[in-house]
Amino acid sequence: MFTGPRLTPPANERPAFKDTVKSMPGEVTRVIMSFDLPSGTPVRRGEKLRYVFHCHIFEHEDNDMMRPYDVVG
Repeated sequence: MFTGPRLTPPANERPAFKDTVKSMPGEVTRVIMSFDLPSGTPVRRGEKLRYVFHCHIFEHEDNDMMRPYDVVG
């Protein structure tokens, strides 16, 4: 359940042509972007492809602490 008003990103963050997002504790962050698959990859409309965020903290990687995200075709 969301408990506060929707916040917009700061003006210097939008539009952003980068791959990092500031996400504070207790906040929900939504990111809209496009993903390019190799040409010829069959994807059905509405199909979900699951990935995980890339992380360089070994403790997170070793203990499955990286959050998954779905890319919808």
